[in-house]
Amino acid sequence: MVGWAGAISFVIGILLGVVLIITKEGGIHENRIVYQVIDKLINFFRSIPFIILLVGLVPLSRTIMGTGIGVKGAIVPLVFGCAPFFSRQMESAMAGAVGAGGLGNFAIMYGHDRNMPDVTYTTVIVLVVIVTVIQILGNYVAKRNTH
Repeated sequence: MVGWAGAISFVIGILLGVVLIITKEGGIHENRIVYQVIDKLINFFRSIPFIILLVGLVPLSRTIMGTGIGVKGAIVPLVFGCAPFFSRQMESAMAGAVGAGGLGNFAIMYGHDRNMPDVTYTTVIVLVVIVTVIQILGNYVAKRNTH
């Protein structure tokens, strides 16, 4: 189950990541509509808790896999749950690899390319801190606004 879902998510994630990179503003095949549609779909599926995605995709799982339960029934929701996260990670990694800037680009240029792992690891720590702070703030706002 994990092997099949992982392999399918990997392929879909790479394809979506590449499409995002080439269609974004300044990309080699800039297409604002394609970029916006894929970007919004990825954000949509990333924001749905997996248990809800699992239940919501039972009809699609039945159509594609012939069942909505068991190992075969879990593959479709796993792909829908994993591929958006993987594609977003691919977009981050590819953008940095081609010099699009950002902390990923900094880690590659000044850490990896110059064989300075301390720079790479420091950049990773900074990224983890930034994401953690944003997550904590988001949880705080959600807690304050939930009745």
